Amino acid sequence: MAASWTETPDLIVTSPYLRTQQTAAATIERFPNVPVEVWPIQEFTYLQPSRWNGTLSSERMPHIERYWAAADPEFYDGDGAESFTTMLRRVRASRAKQIEQEVAAGLGRFRDKFAAWREGSPKKEFVPSRSPEQAQSPARDPSRRQDQEHDGRSAFRNRFEQWKDEKAAAEKQQLERELERERALQQKQKELQRSRVEALAIRRQRHGRQ
Repeated sequence: MAASWTETPDLIVTSPYLRTQQTAAATIERFPNVPVEVWPIQEFTYLQPSRWNGTLSSERMPHIERYWAAADPEFYDGDGAESFTTMLRRVRASRAKQIEQEVAAGLGRFRDKFAAWREGSPKKEFVPSRSPEQAQSPARDPSRRQDQEHDGRSAFRNRFEQWKDEKAAAEKQQLERELERERALQQKQKELQRSRVEALAIRRQRHGRQ
C-alpha cells in the first residue's frame, strides 16, 4: 500500500486500534514529514467485547439479531461497546475534520502555486507593438498591474470561500439524508418487531383456545 502512492499525502490518519497503526507504519516511514493523526474512525462495536470474546458467531447471532430488531439507537451493551447514536456522532465529527482538512490542504496548495507563479513571473509588463495612435496615449500606471493582481487574488479568495460554503452545505445535506434513511430503517424495524410480537400473541391465544 505504501508503494502505491503517486503523490505525497497531506495527512495520514489511523484509528485508535493498533492494527490500523501497524498497517500505516510503512506509509508513515515513506513520508516522514507528513503529519500523523489518530481519529475515532474505528468500526462500530455494539456488543460488549468482554462478554463475547472467544465465542462462535453462531453463539452471538441471536443477540446480534435481537439488537438490530430492537432498533434502539440509545441501547448501550456495556464497557467497550457504544450506542448507535454515539457512533453517528463519531462519524459526523470525523467527517467534519475531513472537510476541514480538505479545505486547509486546498488553500495551502493554492498559496504555494501562487507564490511560485509570483517568483517566476516577469518583472516587466509585456507591451506588444504599438500603433502610432497608441504611442501617443499616456503610459500605463505601474501600479495597475499590482491592482489587477490584488483583484485576481480577491476574486479567487471569494470563489474559494463560496466553494467551501457550498461543499459544507452539500455535506450537511448528505448527512441529513443519511440520518433520514436511518430513521426510516429504525421505524421499519420497529414496525416489523411489533408485527412479530402481535403474530406471536395471536398464535399463543389460538393455542390457549385449543
